[in-house]
Amino acid sequence: MYAQLPLNGLRVFEAAARHLSFQCAADELHVSPTAVSHQIRQLETHLGRALFTRRPLALTEAGAALYPQVHQALDLLADAHNRAQTTAQPAQLRVSMTHAFAGFWLLPRLTRFHARFPEITIKVDASERCADLARGEADCSIRYSHAVPEDWVGYPLFRDRFFPVCAPSRLPDFADGIGNQRLLHFSWKVPHPHNPDWARWFQRFPCRRRRVPAHNQQADLFLSEETHAIQAARDGHGLALCSSLMTASLIQENQLAVPFEGSLPGLHSTLIFLPNHPKKRLIHRFRDWLRAETQCFRTAYPADFFDDPE
Repeated sequence: MYAQLPLNGLRVFEAAARHLSFQCAADELHVSPTAVSHQIRQLETHLGRALFTRRPLALTEAGAALYPQVHQALDLLADAHNRAQTTAQPAQLRVSMTHAFAGFWLLPRLTRFHARFPEITIKVDASERCADLARGEADCSIRYSHAVPEDWVGYPLFRDRFFPVCAPSRLPDFADGIGNQRLLHFSWKVPHPHNPDWARWFQRFPCRRRRVPAHNQQADLFLSEETHAIQAARDGHGLALCSSLMTASLIQENQLAVPFEGSLPGLHSTLIFLPNHPKKRLIHRFRDWLRAETQCFRTAYPADFFDDPE
């Protein structure tokens, strides 16, 4: 009954029909567009009917009728494979994220995840480099970026804001504005014209510009990471422009203070994974827990600390 099913051709057809592109299907399946075209022709010959019209690529009536059934069947196969795999092996999820997100947000809350899901092992892969999910470097990733890569599943968690912060002991130094005080800068790993930094902050709030001659100003301090800028601000070295996601708890604990109003929108923290991932059920459990945690976190702080995730 099943011996003559062209499973490989059906898998290629599903990807090509979903994207309406042989090139995108080839990229997803890690084969050449020629191989995709060959598989589609073989499947059409096997079925005795055309599934696509070419130039532009579109589904025929037969292809449009076949696609939802094949898509559903492959989803069921993926779920069955996942259940078999997780039964045979310990449940383990490898999650990629930045050092800052791991240290300032996830790790302090991870005990609650383990209390709810003691059977799931979380492996935190903290790195400033984006893990290649297509190559299996991680099962899912919490990305801090302006957009979700095409053909990936993305669930928005936060959109933070960037506030000026300093040590509480330094508040009197900023009572009349920045004056001649030192600014703390950090480097963005992925350059983008909309990354929040001091240059953009002064464009948005020109009334806050320094009114002191340059030769009377304290020399600014440039750091490689936001975590270093946060630590330098806590230690009283100057004024940093940092993410509310990373500083909210420190502000609440009086380890940092906001000397004056004025914030910039940050980027999106998004949980990302590939569709039909074999560990999709585990990822969905992690996603649901993240959503609950982020909702509790956002409601614990002033509304202007965060924007609604899109």
